[in-house]
Amino acid sequence: MTWFKSEVIKELEQRDAIKRQDVYVLATCLGNLTVCPYDDWIACQWEELECATEAIQDARLNRFSGKWNFIYTINTKIDATFAIEHFLDELSPFIA
Repeated sequence: MTWFKSEVIKELEQRDAIKRQDVYVLATCLGNLTVCPYDDWIACQWEELECATEAIQDARLNRFSGKWNFIYTINTKIDATFAIEHFLDELSPFIA
């Protein structure tokens, strides 16, 4: 497991995400967000598509499936740290 993936998992657990097999489910003000961290990207999908599309005006959000992915180029620990901070900044308005 890469440092990036393990740190994302730590951050999710600190925010009370529930582990279900290989994914984490995070309760947010927009409904549940399923999060699956990989070695250099984070796959996310909103369960409440209508709430997500009303609140998020981001081109990364697939308005048909609810997928909201974060794909990074990670070559160093500094890259990984920046990527995690970016993910958490994007997520923070929706954490209750």
